[in-house]
Amino acid sequence: MPGPRLLVCAAVCSLFSAVLFAQQPTSTTSSPATSDPQAVALLQESLTALTGGVAVSDVTLTGSAHRIAGSDEELGQFTLEAKGTQESKVALTLSASTYAEVRNVSEDSPEGSFASSNGTVYPLAQHNCFTDSAWFFPPLSSLSSALSNPGENVAYVGQETLDGTAVQHVRVWLTVQSPDAVAVKLIAHLSTVDWYLDASSLLPVAERFTTHPADNASVDLSIEIRFSNYQRTDGVLVPLHIQKFLNGGLTLDLNVTSVSMNTAPSDSDFQLQ
Repeated sequence: MPGPRLLVCAAVCSLFSAVLFAQQPTSTTSSPATSDPQAVALLQESLTALTGGVAVSDVTLTGSAHRIAGSDEELGQFTLEAKGTQESKVALTLSASTYAEVRNVSEDSPEGSFASSNGTVYPLAQHNCFTDSAWFFPPLSSLSSALSNPGENVAYVGQETLDGTAVQHVRVWLTVQSPDAVAVKLIAHLSTVDWYLDASSLLPVAERFTTHPADNASVDLSIEIRFSNYQRTDGVLVPLHIQKFLNGGLTLDLNVTSVSMNTAPSDSDFQLQ
């Protein structure tokens, strides 16, 4: 993935580098920008299992949404869109609220914005824009970009069990070209994504990464995305059930009812006005 995932954001580095330098695990920062052949092979087999070699440039998913926030629950509809591996849009229309979020690129840097029910648009914290923009669609995520982007590292963690399913655990993260070791560790910390692939089919079962409060990149909040009920659409296996967990609690339960791919949306579709 060229562009934003390859560049160090100087403002983010200067603000948070001291804390993240101390926190970043050695396992995700000590390797150079080269990848474990076993891990690369697993990602390649997973992508082939998903797409069967079909080229996917963009996707739109729609369906029913169930949002949980503590004791508050809402039902409604969602639209998820992605173009390439850098642009995405999440739109929720729920019983008592709406929410929209976009991820895109500006001047070769990752960015994003969001709007809730009042319609006011706010910027996403840039330190939350280094993981997958298309977290809901593996073929347009780091699972794919790690195979072509020389700046993305891939490591094989091992075979594990996730909720009773045997999985292959593969980790992806960025190594930027910088003489500043603190900056290298910072971007690795912000960009790390862990993939869990079904040990038999190699279809993604889950991905995990961290998000952070808007004003504090040193606080990690765990995100887990679960994928299930894969069905083939235009030759591509698409997960029709997607769940999002925050610190272990289910926050979003999505059931896909419509899938369209390769419709060539405009970049303007990934902007909030």
